[in-house]
Amino acid sequence: MIETVEVENFQSHKRTVLELSPGVNVIKGRSHSGKSSIVRAIRWVLLNQPRGTHFVSHFKKKKEETSVGIAFTGDKYAIRRRNGTATNEYETDKGTYKAMRSDVPEEVYDSTLMSEINIQTQGDPYFMLNKTAGQVAKDLNQLVGLDIIDVKLGKLNRIENEAGVKLNVLEESLEKDTKELKELSFVSDLETRIVEIEGLWDKYNDLLVKKSTLIDADERLHDLNSDIKETDEWLTIEKPYNEIKVLVEKYSSLRNSLNELQKAYDDILRAETSLSRSDSLVVQLNSKLSELKKSKEYQTSFCKYCGAHKSHWRTD
Repeated sequence: MIETVEVENFQSHKRTVLELSPGVNVIKGRSHSGKSSIVRAIRWVLLNQPRGTHFVSHFKKKKEETSVGIAFTGDKYAIRRRNGTATNEYETDKGTYKAMRSDVPEEVYDSTLMSEINIQTQGDPYFMLNKTAGQVAKDLNQLVGLDIIDVKLGKLNRIENEAGVKLNVLEESLEKDTKELKELSFVSDLETRIVEIEGLWDKYNDLLVKKSTLIDADERLHDLNSDIKETDEWLTIEKPYNEIKVLVEKYSSLRNSLNELQKAYDDILRAETSLSRSDSLVVQLNSKLSELKKSKEYQTSFCKYCGAHKSHWRTD
């Protein structure tokens, strides 16, 4: 049973809260005061009707939501919210669910246990009087909860049909796989061949390792032979080399001695040249002196050239 209805931003209702009493409840008021909007709000939660957004209040602000909440006995409830394309969902005591395009989510129905048979508007015909016996029986079953048997049977039939379809697909797939398996019967022989090839491959890798080891050993042997050959050649020329080395050292020593003698000889030549120049200068000075003795200047008291007194002059 519905205990409370809360409506926000739905048609003419800014925020309306109705607390219903057990039994029959009457909502009265003047025309166009929002009485029918309450029924529409309830239908919006329970039946997803009306659809679209034309019921959203014109005075709703952009960030506000249009919402309708219904509380039931037993602490059950269902809330429908919408705010443009950003929010369009149901909330129940069991969780939150996205609103479907047409049908109400089954989880919401499990909380409300109400459908179209529970709601009648002014324009609807009298309840059950214009329906066939089969439709009346169906409605009665729904009212007392026996319709769940039909629902469950329908689900079971649907599951059975889906399982039958899957079984047929699996049988066809099994038949196809069996046929392909027969075509691949040669694979068992291939497994033996693969084992043999893997063994040969391992032996081939071992041979490659041994080959690499032999190549390294051959290269080392070649290097050793080259070293031995160079050593033999050195031993052959070692004695003449040492003799030549001694001669070169002697030649270097003699060369140094010769350079020292050449330097002494050059010094002697320079000394002889200097001595020869000194002798020539002495001769010239003696000649000058003889001439001075004969000249009148010799009689003066002082020498014209050196300024010495004549008492210091030599006359010999």
